[in-house]
Amino acid sequence: MCLEKYRQSVEENAKRDESFQFLNKSADRAAIVLGTAFKTEPDEILMFSGKLSDDVIGNPQYCYHHFTKFLESGKSFKLLLEKAPEKPGQCLLDVLKAAKESENIEVKIADPEFVELFKGDDDNTPHFAVFNENGYRFEVSPDNFQALVDFFDPERAKSFKKIFTKAFEIGISYQP
Repeated sequence: MCLEKYRQSVEENAKRDESFQFLNKSADRAAIVLGTAFKTEPDEILMFSGKLSDDVIGNPQYCYHHFTKFLESGKSFKLLLEKAPEKPGQCLLDVLKAAKESENIEVKIADPEFVELFKGDDDNTPHFAVFNENGYRFEVSPDNFQALVDFFDPERAKSFKKIFTKAFEIGISYQP
């Protein structure tokens, strides 16, 4: 499926009021999914990420504009990083700047014990995002951005939110 058709399909799925889980694989497709999540302007987005990839969030065609618009909206954005990056990318710098201007935006580093508990058998740490309490993107393979996505699955989204909230509470505030 070409990327434009994929984008249209994702946007249609985001408008549904019924669960529809689909697979997402590649940086461009991850950018489409997350760009759509930002574009739907939820009240809150929670994200557990390795480094907040500029390849995904910074994608100028599918995500970056919606991401920056969301940060400017004053809505809640909480970012939990797997570890402190050696050099923050542009998207992370954007979040850090926005966090200084809004109390609704926070960035923390995950507690190493949480990261160890969350690692899979392959030693990868799955990353995820929760959009409000309805949708999620759960990355099962961070190396190739492979993820399960559902824009309307309140039960799973609430489970991810619960995990995120506990990990965020014990996380360490991040300001490079």
